[in-house]
Amino acid sequence: MNELEVYKDFSLKGYNTFGIDARADRFIALHSTDEYADLLSSGVLDDGRFFILGGGSNVVFSDKYQGTVVHPANKGVSLIGQEGSRCFVEAGAGEVWADFVDSCISQGWYGLENLAAIPGCVGASPVQNVGAYGKEAKDVIWRVHCFDITNGVEHWIDAADCGFDYRWSNFKGEWKNRFIIDRVVFRLDSAFTPNLSYKALSEALAARNISQPTARQLADTVAAVRDSKLPNPQEIGSAGSFFKNPIVGKTQFDELKAKYPDIVAFPLQTGDFKLEANIEYRYPIVWKLEGALFVDVGNVWDLRKNEWFQGSNFSFDTIAADWGMGIRVNLDFILVRIDLGTKVYEPCRPADERLIG
Repeated sequence: MNELEVYKDFSLKGYNTFGIDARADRFIALHSTDEYADLLSSGVLDDGRFFILGGGSNVVFSDKYQGTVVHPANKGVSLIGQEGSRCFVEAGAGEVWADFVDSCISQGWYGLENLAAIPGCVGASPVQNVGAYGKEAKDVIWRVHCFDITNGVEHWIDAADCGFDYRWSNFKGEWKNRFIIDRVVFRLDSAFTPNLSYKALSEALAARNISQPTARQLADTVAAVRDSKLPNPQEIGSAGSFFKNPIVGKTQFDELKAKYPDIVAFPLQTGDFKLEANIEYRYPIVWKLEGALFVDVGNVWDLRKNEWFQGSNFSFDTIAADWGMGIRVNLDFILVRIDLGTKVYEPCRPADERLIG
C-alpha cells in the first residue's frame, strides 16, 4: 500500500462553489484507482466521520468539519467500446462535469448537450441523477464503478440497479456513505439527435434563429439559458441550483391547471419493471469473423395503473421490437460486436403507425 497524503486542518475554500473558508480536520484527494483502495485499507474512515466532496456545489459549510473530507480527483476520459453508433465513454470521478460535456461534443460523442454547464464533477452525476432542460444523467449512464467503504470490495453497478429517480439514486438513499464512486461509463451516440423538449430551450434557440442546432449550438444555448438564471459561481459564490419540483398526482395537477393555466408540468416516466429478450443467429464467415441476425424485444412497465400514461401497464401490444444485422469477432475470451439495427414495432406511436415498414 502506498502512503496517502493526509492534510490536516485543511482549508476547503477552493473546494466549494460558495468559496467559504471552512476547514476540515483531515483532507484526502484521490488521484488514482489504487489510492481509493489504499484509503479503504488504511482505516482512516473507520470512525464513520467522513464526507465525500466532489465539485462542492449544492453544499454549504457553516463550521469546521470534524472528520475526514475525501475528494475524488482522478481524471481521464476514454472511449472504451462501440456498438454501431453507440459509444461507451468512461470518465474519472474527478473530471469537471462541464469540461467533460464539452470534451464529448468535441469528440463526436453525443447525448450530454442538455446537461452542459452544470457545476460539479462526474462522480456526483449518478448520486444526484443530475438533470436539466429535458435530460437526466440516468438517460446516458451505462454503469458505475465504485468501492464498498465497508469492506473495500470493487463493484461495477449497472444503471438499472442504481435506483435512479427524479434527482435520486440508491447512492443518495440506502447506499449513502456505503460506496465511493471512482469512475462512470456513459452510453452516448455518434449520431446527434437534439433534445428540444424543454420549452425555454426551444424558445432560446428560436430567439437565436436556430431551428436545427448542432450539438455545440445546443450546448452553448443551454449554457446561456443557465447564465441568465443563475450567477456564475466563479464570479459570485453560490450553492448552485438544488431545488426539486414537487411531485403531484394527475388529479391534483388538473385542479392546479384550472387555476393557473400557464403552469408547466413534466410527467415522471419511470417504470416499475423491465423485460428484455434477444434472439440472435450467427453464421461463420472467415477465421474468427461471424455474421449475425438479431431481434430484440422488451419495454418498461408500471405495476400499478398510471393515470398520466395510457398503455403503461403490461400487455402484448406494448412490447417494442427491433431487428438488425451485424458482425462478430469471436476471440473466445471476448466478443466484439458491430451492429446495425432498426425499429420494427414502436408501441408509443398511434395505433396505426406502430408497425414500422
